[in-house]
Amino acid sequence: MAGVGAESLEGDYELVLVATVGDSAGNSAEGRLGLYSNEPSLRSIPSAGGGVRTDASAPLHGATDVDVEKVGGLRLGASTSRDPSNPGVLVVEQGEQIVLRLGSEANRRGVLRFDGGYFALWVHQVHEGGFAGRWTSGILGVQAEGHFCASRLGD
Repeated sequence: MAGVGAESLEGDYELVLVATVGDSAGNSAEGRLGLYSNEPSLRSIPSAGGGVRTDASAPLHGATDVDVEKVGGLRLGASTSRDPSNPGVLVVEQGEQIVLRLGSEANRRGVLRFDGGYFALWVHQVHEGGFAGRWTSGILGVQAEGHFCASRLGD
């Protein structure tokens, strides 16, 4: 994925999650995913010291209607929220790693989370038609995981 920035993911997708580990292994869920540019003031990620991280940013926010519980994932607030300060999906970029965090509760601005539940899509491939990778969800450790693909929708 060298040279691929998270901003290139802006757009609308069909998202498919497949569970490979956990109580729902073998199940799948699909839905829509929309990713939109964050204004500059919402791109920073808070640090533990009260400042902002210089090694990561949040260039995109979005929403999805995929049912994460069908694949054994944790629902962390509304994944359908399109509110940029409390989005259902937050795209975090750190170096060449791109991660989509699902759940408005996990993505609330002004809150630095040290622990708690998570549902994250780890992007491993980006191509003209979309992107793909693996996902993990849990509280203290991984409770469920699998793979995903996001296919770009035509205009």
